[in-house]
Amino acid sequence: MKKKYEHDSSIDIEKIVHVDYVWNKEKFNKAIYDNKKFDLIVANHVFEHFPNPVQWLQDAFSILSPSGMIFLALPDKRFTFDLVRKTTAISDWLGWYLRELEKPSANQILDHFSNFREISTAHAWRDPHYDGSHPTHDLRQSFDLAKTSVEQNKYIDAHCSVFTPYSFVFLVKDLRSMGIFPYRISAFESTKLDDIEFFVILQIHHSSPTSQLDTSMLQQLARTAGYSGPFGSGGFARALDSDPDLKYQYETLIKEQQIKLKQETSRDEYLFPQLDKNLHHERPNNSATNSKNPYLQYFLNYFYKNHK
Repeated sequence: MKKKYEHDSSIDIEKIVHVDYVWNKEKFNKAIYDNKKFDLIVANHVFEHFPNPVQWLQDAFSILSPSGMIFLALPDKRFTFDLVRKTTAISDWLGWYLRELEKPSANQILDHFSNFREISTAHAWRDPHYDGSHPTHDLRQSFDLAKTSVEQNKYIDAHCSVFTPYSFVFLVKDLRSMGIFPYRISAFESTKLDDIEFFVILQIHHSSPTSQLDTSMLQQLARTAGYSGPFGSGGFARALDSDPDLKYQYETLIKEQQIKLKQETSRDEYLFPQLDKNLHHERPNNSATNSKNPYLQYFLNYFYKNHK
């Protein structure tokens, strides 16, 4: 970086800090060559740029300590140049994950540039019908950028994901329900009046998100109840019919497991903030979205004080 900016008079290259690890699309644990674990990952207005956020969250998990955290500062689309864009859906995230995207896709680039608006944040806060200026890029320009990315395999930066505080929480809750989000939201601060960003702290959380008994769990319960025969050929059903004690033990174990899963599901609800859709997703009507968290405020004050 010092070499890149050595002739740029606007940048003091002596303030460019030493970089210990360089990440370039590969898995995090490949970039961290000494297998070091970290207590905190800070992603300040970068998470929305990731073409594959689900994979990034999984990679981050691999380099965090057992109680590690991720600090995210995220733009609230209602008050930024993403104003007119649709919020990202869980189908988007999962599709990008299955496609193993490593750079913004043509769709992501097209959506970003064709809907980019210069806006007044103050105006957006006070007028629910305000939609900013005309797009800064017409459709042809946006298409050409996407085409260049495809034909030249070129990385073109874009906001791949678009959030409101409410939509972000529901995205990660959906991931949690699938068993691919090993975190809880330990602190959350929604967008303050006349600001453009909200803050999230994710912390590793290991409890099972399973909400129903699947086949493998039922088979394990059958073994615990005393059944040792094969599954899949009707043998277990016949054993239940012919052995009242086995049936009683099995049904009792199922009831106990259902109660346990119900309790875990109930606890999982407390892993995420309960947000009001009108305040934290819809355009404001002269009212601020504000969900303060003292722990997060302390963290933010500490972070900015020590990273000026």
